Amino acid sequence: MVDINAPIKPKLSIGGINLRSHIREYYDIIPTFSWVDKATLGDCSVYIFGSFHVRYEMRNTLYLFFNILNGKLYKITALANYQGLLLDKIKVGMNIVDLLELQPNLVYDEFEEVYSYEGLAIETNEIGMIESISVYVEELDTLDSDVELRRQFEKGNW
Repeated sequence: MVDINAPIKPKLSIGGINLRSHIREYYDIIPTFSWVDKATLGDCSVYIFGSFHVRYEMRNTLYLFFNILNGKLYKITALANYQGLLLDKIKVGMNIVDLLELQPNLVYDEFEEVYSYEGLAIETNEIGMIESISVYVEELDTLDSDVELRRQFEKGNW
């Protein structure tokens, strides 16, 4: 069961769902998620991107990103309906100015268009409000600098 009030823990979990856990642990809850295909606005069960990655969506609440080859959860994103807090004070929907006062060590990545720091990525919208908060496995921080690490990650060797 997903707890939409659970704290957001960088490099660990959102909603009581743990990074690195296997997709089979969510056999009962993933079918209860509801999805929308943005291109057609029709219902769909899954979004596949890349050759070996899948994203499940609990509508406007969570995204769960899995590597198909090893079945592991490598990224979780909290969306508008998620109520849990990051560091007991930061949440989706708050102003970026307030965020930066609370967490000044965040770095803005112009290419990815997110604020990030060690296993944490925060995306804002055009008016400066937090649109999503993601936690992810630390291996993702090393992929841009090493082609072989990226290849191994894609193969599920992590």
